[in-house]
Order: sequence, then C-alpha cells, then structure tokens
Amino acid sequence: MNAILEKLRPQGPDTGKPVLARSNRMLADLIRDPAAEATPALVQWLRSQGAGDPAVVDRPKLRPPIKVGPDIPRIDVMVLMDFDTDLAGQPVPEGALASEVYGLTMINPLTSGPAYVRKQVYVGGSNGVSIHAPGTTPCFYAREGAIDVLFDRPTDTVSIDAYPVCETPCPGEMINTTGRPFLEAYDRQGKRIAASYYVGTLPGASAGDGWKTLAVSMPSRTIARVRFSCQADAAQWPNKSYFDNLRYHLVI
Repeated sequence: MNAILEKLRPQGPDTGKPVLARSNRMLADLIRDPAAEATPALVQWLRSQGAGDPAVVDRPKLRPPIKVGPDIPRIDVMVLMDFDTDLAGQPVPEGALASEVYGLTMINPLTSGPAYVRKQVYVGGSNGVSIHAPGTTPCFYAREGAIDVLFDRPTDTVSIDAYPVCETPCPGEMINTTGRPFLEAYDRQGKRIAASYYVGTLPGASAGDGWKTLAVSMPSRTIARVRFSCQADAAQWPNKSYFDNLRYHLVI
C-alpha cells in the first residue's frame, strides 16, 4: 500500500520528485502578525515585486484552500488477494487466518468461524481460502457454510475464482450433480443486490471445466459484503468447491 501511495504523490515537472510545499518564512511571519517590523530583506523582496513601503502595504490576502470533493478518488486500484502472499509480498503460511493477513473481516456466517488460508494440493498447488482448518479438505459447500467478506469501504466490483469438485470416494460412481459455486453481493442493509454462478461443465462423467471466475458488479459503490460457497443439492456426494484469488475495487 505504501508503494501505491508513493506513486500517487504529485511529481515535479523538472525533477520527477514529489512536489514539496514552499514558503517564505519572513513573509509568513508578517502575515501572522501584520504589526511585525519588516526586515530589510523583506522590504527589498516586496519592492522587487512592485509593492511599496511594507509599512503601508495592505495585509497580503490568502487564497482560500482548494476543497477536494468526497467523490474524487485519491487511490483507485484493483486489490488482489491470492492467499500466497500478503499485501506486502511476504509468503502466507498454511493455516493463517485470512482476516489477519489481509485486514478485511472474513468469516463463516453459519458458524461464525474464521476463514483460513489453505494449500490446494489437488487443483494447482497454490494457496486458496477455506472455512476448514488444516487437517481437512479445503473445498466446502453451503451445508458446511460459506465465507462472508466485509469491506471497510463499499465497492462496485468483486470477483473470486472457483473450482468445483465431486468428493465421491469411487470415481466410477460419479453422477451429474447440480450444485454450482456462487458469489453473492449485499448492500449495507443486508439486501442481496447481485449474484454470479459458475458457468461451465460441473464434475460428473468428467472432471468438469476447472477454474472459472465468478464476478459481481454494480454501477455505483454499494457492495458492502460478499458471500461465496457452493450450492447444496440432494446428491449423496454433492459438489464442493475450492476458492482462490479474491479481487475487489478499492477507491479512497
């Protein structure tokens, strides 16, 4: 984040360095105290500017401060949480609490339990995010819970990558199930305002289409929370899903 802020500082046209505020100390002193005696150096400076005797010169008028409206962004970026590294680029260990790593509240609304950073050995090997602690399979579905992500500042765009799997112990018994990974968006009042579902072949007779991106978007920054999981169905071995690469639009 420090790197982002550094890049957004105004740059000087000649030096390429951040612009610094400059002031004349003697003139500033006179502005604060109009009765103060002007130094010879200040007298010379005022005359060079076309002013008369500083004793009879009107008190300098200050320009009103420039007001920046609340809708003008200072930072406008897409934030990626890949669960492999934190926002400073440091590796994230297996089992870390996602909320502590990334600073956003991530919980399982069914149990109020945390979201964990988990190694996804069978679907690429990188870290993802799960409601299950180490020692269990990272994939999950709605009967086990979901992950809610609460944003400090409402956003307009959020996405997550999903990989549905069928956990039947015997591949020869795999059947077509209907449970799809989903991503839902909610406003501050808790109203669902957008939803996205996995588009692709689900695991069944084949392994399915693998990783797909689920995304929700609104015309204004009204998304205060998102929820992702995999739909539950009546199958003996229902689909579950792995999740990775949470992205959202940050505007400050």
